[in-house]
Amino acid sequence: MRIQTNVLTLFAAAILCMLAVGHAQAGVIYREVFPNNTANNDALSTDDWQINSDAGALAASQVNSPTTGSPTNQSAVNSNPDSAEISNGYAFNNDANGVDYLIWTDEYTVDRTAYSITSISWYQANESTSDVSRAAIQIGSQWYASSQTFQNTSAYFGGSGGELMSLDFASANWLLLDFTDGSSLALGSAASLPGGDITAFGVYYDSKVARLRLDTYAITAIPTPAALPAGLGMLAMIAWRRR
Repeated sequence: MRIQTNVLTLFAAAILCMLAVGHAQAGVIYREVFPNNTANNDALSTDDWQINSDAGALAASQVNSPTTGSPTNQSAVNSNPDSAEISNGYAFNNDANGVDYLIWTDEYTVDRTAYSITSISWYQANESTSDVSRAAIQIGSQWYASSQTFQNTSAYFGGSGGELMSLDFASANWLLLDFTDGSSLALGSAASLPGGDITAFGVYYDSKVARLRLDTYAITAIPTPAALPAGLGMLAMIAWRRR
């Protein structure tokens, strides 16, 4: 009878664990708001982000603007710098048109054994509705860009305002992105994402038309059930000791 009770206890605990995982809510695990509380343009490197262009060269314009970004009520999560500023600042590029650009960072690694990504989002306030952007991520040494593209529905001047772009990660399709810092930057063929951590991410722009503005880049995810077997093992040991 005691053994049956222990088995039932273990089974009930397992069900509760699975229900807890199943009801886990998505939350932001990374958010960069590009804070700038100075009165001047700041180097984008202060946020641990950078901009590369065709042939992988570092873009001349690496700016964090001091003016109001979008939105103005979200705090940074796992990003640099450590600042209370949440209103002013956004990434800005005014380099040559007709060139591809990648605005990116490697300041945070997404552990895909611990998290299942639900979305990648950002706000953009580009000066042209013709500018096309894609979510970009790096796994291992290979970069990928989303097949889905994003464009403003309105043109923005001066940096105020912006529109939310959001990629549904689970249903997303991907293209190879040939990017080596200082060497190459070119969109490639269709590809499936491999396993492994995401070690860098950002936004890729196809043949820039006008000034680019990027703000509030976020990654949302839910915890994976990776720790569940270990928890069940511990419960089994407790049940065994009660025999």
